[in-house]
Amino acid sequence: MMTKAEIKRRTFLMLLIRNRNLAGMNLSGLDLGGLDLSGVNLRGANLAGANLMGANLSRADLSGANLYCTNLSYANLSRTNLNDTLMKNTKLVGATFGDPLSALLEAVDMEETMEIPALAQTA
Repeated sequence: MMTKAEIKRRTFLMLLIRNRNLAGMNLSGLDLGGLDLSGVNLRGANLAGANLMGANLSRADLSGANLYCTNLSYANLSRTNLNDTLMKNTKLVGATFGDPLSALLEAVDMEETMEIPALAQTA
């Protein structure tokens, strides 16, 4: 029997296969680790507490998204639109932002965000 988390992940994957526009969706707490979400529209989505560890979010639109307490460790964020996102307490250990820095990071709240090595190197 599948767990509740496995059912949610399977439902999300089925939705993703049909539609790359997930703007405004409530995806809080989902395990999306390792998924290829490149180019997906997640504008204004609620991803609070979600696991996106190792996910490919290159060229995705996360503008206005809620990434509170989200795990983005080792995620590919190159050319990702992160404008106006809430990233408080977000884990970014090993995340890549492109070289040179190509993610859009305007008006982003990164209070208490953990380890941002890619950003520290560009300063």
